[in-house]
Amino acid sequence: MKITILSLLCVSLAVPTYAKAEDVDELARLGKLTISAWSCFTYAPDGEEDRLYILGMESGVKFLERMAKISDEDRQRLSRKVAELWSSARGPSIDFALGRLFEATTRNALRDFPIDEEDRDLLAMIKWDGENCALLK
Repeated sequence: MKITILSLLCVSLAVPTYAKAEDVDELARLGKLTISAWSCFTYAPDGEEDRLYILGMESGVKFLERMAKISDEDRQRLSRKVAELWSSARGPSIDFALGRLFEATTRNALRDFPIDEEDRDLLAMIKWDGENCALLK
């Protein structure tokens, strides 16, 4: 009995593990959620900024932690789905990488905003509604 359990354990350790398609899809969802939350953070009405920032941080941390544990094959499958989004998410730590990503995401979201405050507020409302930001959870 002990030999059977030991041999099964050795075989299971020798076989490389690959993420299921659902796992890769969940990773893609987490990556896209982070980007969406931080884009919406840029347009957020008062009281929504903290919620969206935290949502982006939490999903981003989960994404980067799980990315470190997947195979190269799964990383390639995932990169087709989120490669552009995460090109700037590099650095010596997860927090550093997420800080760079937050800066790039908010800068990109603000790129088309007018300087005039009234116009900026109106455009923020339009983008908030158009991107369904209130629905992010």
